[in-house]
Amino acid sequence: EHVGVTDAFTALAGWHGVDGSLDAQHRRRRLWRAVLDRHEGSDPCSWLESVCRQAERIRPATDGVAVSTFVGSEPANVLAASNPWAQEIETLQQVVGEGPGMDVAASHQAVLAEDLKADRRWPVFALLAIQAGARSAWSVPLTSGRDVLGTMTFFGRTTDPWKTAHLIDSFLLADLAASAMVADAANIEEGA
Repeated sequence: EHVGVTDAFTALAGWHGVDGSLDAQHRRRRLWRAVLDRHEGSDPCSWLESVCRQAERIRPATDGVAVSTFVGSEPANVLAASNPWAQEIETLQQVVGEGPGMDVAASHQAVLAEDLKADRRWPVFALLAIQAGARSAWSVPLTSGRDVLGTMTFFGRTTDPWKTAHLIDSFLLADLAASAMVADAANIEEGA
C-alpha cells in the first residue's frame, strides 16, 4: 500500500485540527529534544543513529529503524540503524533488490507492509526478513526539497497496526533525518 506525502500531511491536518501547523511544530520540537537527549558521539552518522533510536521508540511494535541513502533510484548504503537487527533487515533489501525501501526509491512514496507473510510484493525479501524475525515494515522517503535522499524504514517483529500519530511522527522523524543528512553533507563540503 503506497501512502504519499500529501496523504500523511492530510492525516497530520486531520489529527491536529485547524491549527495543525503549530501542533506539528510542537511535535517536531518534542521529537528533536528526545533525539538530543539520546545523542552520543561526534561522528556525523551518530546523529542519524540517534534519530533512528528515537524513531524506534515512537511505536511500541517497532523493533528497529534504519536509514539508507540512494544512488539514482537505488538504495546504496545503510547509513545508520537503531540496532544490528534493523541493519541486517535493511541490508537484505539491498542484497535481494526488493522490499519496501526499494519501492520508495522507485515511487518516492511511503510504503507500508503491515504483514510480510501476507504481502506478495517482495517474495524473496519477505521470506528472508521473516526468517530473520521481521513481520512488518514501513518505509518513508527522506526528502530535501524535491530530492529524495534515501529512506527511513521501520521494522517490527509483530503485525500491530500503525496509528495516525505513529505515521505523523514517522514523517517528522524522517524530516529530521533528512535535515541531519543535508547538514552533514554541508559540513563535509566545507571541510574539504
